[in-house]
Amino acid sequence: MRRTAMFLLAAVIFLAAFLVVGASAEDPADLEARYNAQITKKIACCKCTAQLFNTCCNPRMQQLKQMRAEQAAFYEANRQSLVNAMMTDKVNPRPDAVDYYLITRFQKSGLRASR
Repeated sequence: MRRTAMFLLAAVIFLAAFLVVGASAEDPADLEARYNAQITKKIACCKCTAQLFNTCCNPRMQQLKQMRAEQAAFYEANRQSLVNAMMTDKVNPRPDAVDYYLITRFQKSGLRASR
């Protein structure tokens, strides 16, 4: 039983290492296309959220609406520079990593709506 568990553990470690090496050796054009696609999804999500709160009268929801609209405008205006920065910084192409990177760049830009 212990031998089987050790074999399975070794197989999982080998598979994880293979996937990490395979992901890092991705074609740059492919990676750029994935970043662009994820930015497009992020823009659509921000616009959808902003539109969702169009009829809301809650002040906090209005602030959220404004921030999401600003985010969408920021991502549209800076799409290529964001893709280039992600390529330079070697951001993991996972959606959560790209999303975190984009939000961080937006926050550092100083365009964030006042609270």
